[in-house]
Amino acid sequence: MPPKAKAKKQEPEDPQQKYQMLIGQIKSLEKLTLQRAQDNTQLKETLALLQTSAKTAFINAGKEKEDRLDISADSTRQFKAMQDELLKDIADRERGIETIRAQGAKDRIQLENEIREKEDIIQKRDQEIIDLQHRLDQLNKEFSAVLRQTLASVAEKIEQKGEVEG
Repeated sequence: MPPKAKAKKQEPEDPQQKYQMLIGQIKSLEKLTLQRAQDNTQLKETLALLQTSAKTAFINAGKEKEDRLDISADSTRQFKAMQDELLKDIADRERGIETIRAQGAKDRIQLENEIREKEDIIQKRDQEIIDLQHRLDQLNKEFSAVLRQTLASVAEKIEQKGEVEG
């Protein structure tokens, strides 16, 4: 449907009425202009407050960003320092372990050598004991033989004396 045609305002034909009507319209327009000027002033003040608030928020955001970056950099530095310290500690402990292993291997070799030497000494002494045992057995046999000879000789002499006396 097409829009309805507007009804035309009827303007008074009397100039005095026209004048009064125009003065009313002017006052109404002045009030409207004054109201709009006040609204504009209020909007400008609100805009200024919003701009100040936005600027403050932007500055605060920048400071927060700087603080976060500082904290992040400090945390990274501390983490790196701790990591370096731990890596150094690990390296020191690994060197200590290697030193202990090397010393253990050296001690094991020395112990094996000492055991071999002791076993050699024991074997030599065992051999000496066996040799001395054989020597004792031999001396025992020789002593027995000498004793038998002496006994036989004494017995013979006793017999000879007994025969001579008797």
